[in-house]
Amino acid sequence: MKHIISFALVLAFASTSYAQDNKEKPFFDMENCTICKCMKNMDMNRIKWETHKIDNGMLMMMVVPEDMKATWATCKKNMDATVTKMESGTEMEVCRFCTSFGELMESGAKTKELETAVGCITLVTSDDPAVVGKIHTMALKIQDEHKKMMEMMKKTTPKQSG
Repeated sequence: MKHIISFALVLAFASTSYAQDNKEKPFFDMENCTICKCMKNMDMNRIKWETHKIDNGMLMMMVVPEDMKATWATCKKNMDATVTKMESGTEMEVCRFCTSFGELMESGAKTKELETAVGCITLVTSDDPAVVGKIHTMALKIQDEHKKMMEMMKKTTPKQSG
């Protein structure tokens, strides 16, 4: 589980100024989530990612710029170490994405991570229709939260002259 969580957490690249409209914990939270914190100072806007529903689950993919691969590898190792601590019973503050992803794994979702020359492809799947439904719900939530973040970043990122 730790490798898939660390990969999938690239989705948590939201600006720390990303504000939720309600008082619940943010879906992506690099400021307070123990797992996501290592991404706080990375230029996550440069990592490209997509999430798609597939028949038996979801596909997540990311592309990491060549000059960021070493930094991302270090961050991923930090996330893996944090997840290992959590799996051993240490309680930590986590965002709703991390919580939801952990719940998918607990419900029986299977993961397959494929390293590519430019990043990763992760499949989250199940043969159980009920679990597939949960995976599809999360895929749609990820897509929705990504759209919200992109809109927020457009509002908060200074325009470059050029």
